[in-house]
Amino acid sequence: EAGRRMNSLAQGGRPVDVAETTAWFAHPGSGAVNGQVVRVCGQSLLGA
Repeated sequence: EAGRRMNSLAQGGRPVDVAETTAWFAHPGSGAVNGQVVRVCGQSLLGA
């Protein structure tokens, strides 16, 4: 809870965030992106 309040989005990562990120990587328009690490965590650095 404290971690959620400390970030600018005031929320932790949500399952829908992961789903939307995965869908974006599957889209042909993201073909130029490879070997990247994308943190889907609601800007939370807890547990990093």
